[in-house]
Amino acid sequence: MSTMLKRREVTQATLEYFASKPFGWSTGGTCVHLVRKQLVGMGHKPPPMKAFRSAITAKKALQSKGWKNLAEMMDGLLPAIAPARAIVGDVVEMPSDDEAFGALAVVIGNGRLMGYFGEAGLLTVVQPTVVPLAAWRT
Repeated sequence: MSTMLKRREVTQATLEYFASKPFGWSTGGTCVHLVRKQLVGMGHKPPPMKAFRSAITAKKALQSKGWKNLAEMMDGLLPAIAPARAIVGDVVEMPSDDEAFGALAVVIGNGRLMGYFGEAGLLTVVQPTVVPLAAWRT
């Protein structure tokens, strides 16, 4: 199977898995869960993820691994790339109001991203009008 075909199939499977999963700290509906599923699908072996039930316990889980934010976590897991080079299946960080929690999302193609954005409470597909802050190659 070609690399691009695998990227598309894994990304589609991630989208389908999270499509009906509302955002929730304890339900597995966060950008970290989304990215973890994508990474595993792409053949990576990220470290086990501690359970968290709130933003406070999620921040503690990050800090327990020595990371101050999600971008540092991603830097420890995948090679960074220029955001303009991100392709289907790659992970990007979008601007966020929270310093510890950037908005991680997965590139689905044609300039679109999937992630938990804003107040929607559900996985959302967007075509952002701002450039990602960072990106990582899966």
